[in-house]
Amino acid sequence: MDYKVKPEFIDERLDKFLVKKFPNLSRAQIQKAITDGHVLVNNQKPSKHRFLKADDLVNIDFNAEELEKKSPAALQPNADIKLNILFEDENYIIVNKPANQIVHPAEHYKNNDTLAHGLLAHFPGIALVGEDKTRPGIVHRLDKEVSGVLAVPKTQEAFLHLKKQFQDRSIYKEYIALVYGKMPQNHDYITFNIERSKTRGHKMAAKPDNSGKEAVTEYEVTKEYALYSLLKVIIHTGRTHQIRVHLNALSHPIIGDELYCPKNLKNKAKINRIFLHAHILKFKNMQGEELSFKAALPDDLKVFLEKIK
Repeated sequence: MDYKVKPEFIDERLDKFLVKKFPNLSRAQIQKAITDGHVLVNNQKPSKHRFLKADDLVNIDFNAEELEKKSPAALQPNADIKLNILFEDENYIIVNKPANQIVHPAEHYKNNDTLAHGLLAHFPGIALVGEDKTRPGIVHRLDKEVSGVLAVPKTQEAFLHLKKQFQDRSIYKEYIALVYGKMPQNHDYITFNIERSKTRGHKMAAKPDNSGKEAVTEYEVTKEYALYSLLKVIIHTGRTHQIRVHLNALSHPIIGDELYCPKNLKNKAKINRIFLHAHILKFKNMQGEELSFKAALPDDLKVFLEKIK
């Protein structure tokens, strides 16, 4: 089965493109089919994260009906997971996600203690919301180590409305980060493109040569310490690990970042998590009114700041 990529799918990621073509399959199933060689692009085996180009020819060599029979079961609610709810109405749940909680299960994580399991227990209706039954209601994510504001739509209409705002880059996302050293400017933009690392697939890499995908991070220094700088960070694009990759590319990695910190800085700061917090989220509701939500800096990060004064 062949698909020629039409203009509306240019720059769409291959796995996401195929999820739209086969909505009854999970993204994990699609990605495995790609990895196993059952999907070709222009007669070549692609990466599951490949971005499509005009007139690409996508060849499908798997039985969707057979895969559907093997689809993962819907998540089981877990009422033991407590939620810190900042706001709720008929369309949205706004939660303050704690650090060290995964947002939803994935191929490498099958435990039933994710935020999504807890959401299902408290809001059963979201089981029918979204594009993947293993990610009910999930439009955007925060890394496991990162805390802060996360929006969860309660209806499919709200899901699509919020998703479009993320795609249009009209959502305001502000973070607080503490980094090593003194920043080169008090306010600046980091514009290195980002792509998945070719040597370590779980990491992303900044690309000063303009390969990869556009990524824009704005930062402002709000306080300087002897060894660190406290930043307000606004992301204008939503690449995986964007803030972590961009700040590390400037040689000012976020403290506590075990994945991107250079070896000589790992564990130098006595902190048990990455110092990155999703502080403010703004978007428009179904009526076009702007909603703004703020999650205060968690106590563990406040305590750390007190110690380094």
